[in-house]
Amino acid sequence: MIGLDSLLLLLFTATDITHNEWLGWGRIGYQSSFELMPLLVVMTTILYLLFDVILKFVKTNSILSALKIVLFCGIIITLVGFPLLSVINARHTSVNYLLIHDGALQTEIAARFLFKGINPYATNYLGTPLESWQYVEEDHPTAKNPALYHYAYFPFFLITSTVGHAIQNAVLGWEDLRFTLFAQYVAVLFVVWLLVKNMKEKYVFLILFAANPIVVHFLLEGRNDTASFLYLITSAFFLSRRKLTLSALFLAFGITFKQTLIMAIPFFLGYVYFSKGTGREFRKYVTVFLLVSVLIIAPFFLWDPKSFFDSTIQYMNGGTLHGYPITGIGFSRLLHEVGIIPNTHMKFPFWIFQGITVIPLLIFFLKLLKRTPKISYVFLFFGLTTLVFFYFSRVFSDSYITLILLSFITAILFYMKENQEKSEQTA
Repeated sequence: MIGLDSLLLLLFTATDITHNEWLGWGRIGYQSSFELMPLLVVMTTILYLLFDVILKFVKTNSILSALKIVLFCGIIITLVGFPLLSVINARHTSVNYLLIHDGALQTEIAARFLFKGINPYATNYLGTPLESWQYVEEDHPTAKNPALYHYAYFPFFLITSTVGHAIQNAVLGWEDLRFTLFAQYVAVLFVVWLLVKNMKEKYVFLILFAANPIVVHFLLEGRNDTASFLYLITSAFFLSRRKLTLSALFLAFGITFKQTLIMAIPFFLGYVYFSKGTGREFRKYVTVFLLVSVLIIAPFFLWDPKSFFDSTIQYMNGGTLHGYPITGIGFSRLLHEVGIIPNTHMKFPFWIFQGITVIPLLIFFLKLLKRTPKISYVFLFFGLTTLVFFYFSRVFSDSYITLILLSFITAILFYMKENQEKSEQTA
């Protein structure tokens, strides 16, 4: 029989090859004319399928097993690495405001500002390459990109991007944020490899994380959703190893990396509280988490409190002069399409809908977590609560689906891991 990993790999590679828009190229204006890549992906996927079947009918063979690993790596390099390098090279040989998501372009500029001692949250981006980025609003054709007036990302993303900026300029003499995002993507795969013991299951979960069309799509655009998930899954990895200090450290990294992870706080803290009790371990976990979070955010907040708050909180809620318009795939867009909200720049109290849906869910899920504290439930409840929160927010970006999907996949990963550990204990 063909394994689940082979079926998933065939599905994902076929999707990426037959629908090039899944690669994220179309939305950033890149048209690939290189035909060798899909041919190589097809060849290596077929070989992977053959090795998978052969290994089920022969005794364990270290050479064949090693070749299967090599083929897997070759597929990921060809499916993800090659298109990533292609679009980065195309951008490098043209102009730097093309062929990249505007958030990634803005972060590159913000890193340069930081090196010059300019507050990225308090300045505007007029006169920078971001002004030339092709921003379009269907119902406001003459609208300017609101990102020109606000930097929305949290400080730890800016810090890691600035480190990547320095390394790339020292080594290459130029930069592309996607090199840094790709490094974090690879780090996610490494953590998944460490989490899963069974070799067959390793392949399944690595494919779910590495070759998933949604992950590949937004990585090539330059979105940071997979990169943000690195810190959440690493925190859970250390939590499963009972290394609470390291878990709290990485949870703080995640929360200060991107606002979309904030819903993880009650579930991670709840798990530690319900599984460890109210004693010294829980207090230590909370102390490390809060201390690291404050140390990362405080310098930028104190630099200019109003500008920081406006850029990271008010901007995406439409609460500033140049607020982000209603967009995405959620309830806000639905209200706009049916005419209840006539203007995408109109203010609307979405927090009411979020409150009446998310708060009861949060209470219900925390009660379930108290009854059965499991890391798998942490990710399941986080994914569901965050999905509802996003749906009723002003902006439900399509890239947020990456975080939801990876949360559910990780919930399954930990569920299988917990069942295996339980079986080993009772054996």
